[in-house]
Amino acid sequence: MRGGSPSRGYLNFCVYLIFPLFYFCGIISCAPDQARTTSGLYVMNVGVCKISLRLPENLSLKGKRRVLKSITTRVRSQFNVSVAEVDDHDLWQLATIGICCVSNNKRYTNQVLSKVVDFITAGRFDVEILNYEIEILPVL
Repeated sequence: MRGGSPSRGYLNFCVYLIFPLFYFCGIISCAPDQARTTSGLYVMNVGVCKISLRLPENLSLKGKRRVLKSITTRVRSQFNVSVAEVDDHDLWQLATIGICCVSNNKRYTNQVLSKVVDFITAGRFDVEILNYEIEILPVL
């Protein structure tokens, strides 16, 4: 099992690139029912999930690419989250994917990321989940 927290670069990518993109495209908005801080600013929650996968029956990087493309495409379309391979690029039997979800509700963010992990576990992707971590970051 591999441990550790998501890399700072990935978190900065999610917070400083993904949120403004979602906000300006109208995917997320600051609705009146959002939580507010004492200064009157709205709080958004950025959920980051890092999943370490093992592809036991894979024999090449081409096969790894095929499996990961299938996973990322299906997760994106099913859950409307951002997904990318973030580590283990040169290892053909290991992969690490990062998933990001932005919401105004902490419980909803955690629920979506947990469902993504369950979806990958229950799917017929020929992968084995070695480790996963979910982190919810409140951002002003």
